Amino acid sequence: MTSPFSSCFGHSKQPPSCVSSQEEHLNDASATPASRRAIDGIDAAKCVFCNVTPDRFRIVIEDEKLICFTDRSPGAAIHLLVIPRNHIANVQSLTHNHTELVRQMQALGNKALDLVSTSNCAPERRFGFHIPPIRSVDHLHLHCLELPFKSQWKAIKYRLAEPPNHNYIKGWSWFVEWQQTCALLNAGRKIKISSC
Repeated sequence: MTSPFSSCFGHSKQPPSCVSSQEEHLNDASATPASRRAIDGIDAAKCVFCNVTPDRFRIVIEDEKLICFTDRSPGAAIHLLVIPRNHIANVQSLTHNHTELVRQMQALGNKALDLVSTSNCAPERRFGFHIPPIRSVDHLHLHCLELPFKSQWKAIKYRLAEPPNHNYIKGWSWFVEWQQTCALLNAGRKIKISSC
């Protein structure tokens, strides 16, 4: 069954080119291996984002840790995705140890938007993650959007939610901004759709 949130990414039979987060975290005694949690029950060999190649994706920029490419189903005037090369299932798999990774993802996404933007003014930009179960690919990916949105439906899909009061970092929404993500991780809070 096709999800309305699917971005129509292709599938590959190629072996994965990224390392699972379990391998990355096994030597870190202070971290719970992300792949041991139920939300990380994905086979990296079947992950389309573990097989990003220039012949299958329009790569904008990359470095040793991250890859940025265009979204195949853009929600805004410009819509890019930034992924880690190492397989991390989704935003709920992150711990406080990943705060710097999130910052690096946003910085690369912003740099990539600068490279592809044709705007003469400073357009509004939005950077964030969808929260499970609302996601199209179970490999962490940061949405990097240069507005305006393509439709009202897309605006709803990437809607921001202010916290209801000072006890919360984000409000009720299936989309969490990168700054909210960092703040929640630093506070040791779980990222969820409800206010947190």
